[in-house]
Amino acid sequence: MKNLVKHPLILAAIIAVFHVVAARANTAIIFDTSQFWSISTGTGVYGWQFAAQSSLEVSSLGLYDDAGNLAGGFPGNGLLESHDIAIWDVSNPSSPLVSSIIPAGTVAPLENGFRYVTISPVELLAGHDYVIAATYATHDWFTGALNNPSFVATIAPQITFEGYRENTSTTLAYPGGFQSGLLEGIGPNFTFTVVPEPTVLTFTGLAAAMLFGSSKTLRRCRTNAKGVEPRSPSVRC
Repeated sequence: MKNLVKHPLILAAIIAVFHVVAARANTAIIFDTSQFWSISTGTGVYGWQFAAQSSLEVSSLGLYDDAGNLAGGFPGNGLLESHDIAIWDVSNPSSPLVSSIIPAGTVAPLENGFRYVTISPVELLAGHDYVIAATYATHDWFTGALNNPSFVATIAPQITFEGYRENTSTTLAYPGGFQSGLLEGIGPNFTFTVVPEPTVLTFTGLAAAMLFGSSKTLRRCRTNAKGVEPRSPSVRC
């Protein structure tokens, strides 16, 4: 510990690392969006259920910009209709925690095959089950493993994929239909950052306090080196 106090740059680096890790944006689910996967459509609300392994702060909601069902379409060429999208807590499905609209066309920025809209940050709690789903009409499609044996998706380690969710509503409503473990309804997506645990915040606070204290000691030592006695006899340089 004394060595850390004598080297404030080390403490500054530790604090910086914790902040970078906490602030790094993660994507909930990714897959090879360049392929023309066999996909599904039809009027309804489709999505998927997951469990949060850590407390997460969701910052944007997205939707897969697939090839569409028009001749000559290709992934990323723009959504053919607007989509209502939301996240629900499974323990309280009466109203979504957050909802938004992803517009048709190319208005929403495209990132790794998904078009995202920014939302006011909302926190998902560790240990809770959630559903993300969006409305679909007839033109845009979602995808999954049901008709694609080779379909592989990478799930962020901070969440656990739990299954497919759907209903046949024409408006945004909680999708009550659930098929556990089925990798389907892959269209809605979200980005998030990890909410630091209390122990991490405590450590960061202590490190910051040590950094501040060591900086004051260093200034006193520099003053003493110029022939001026330190204010406190307990200060050792």
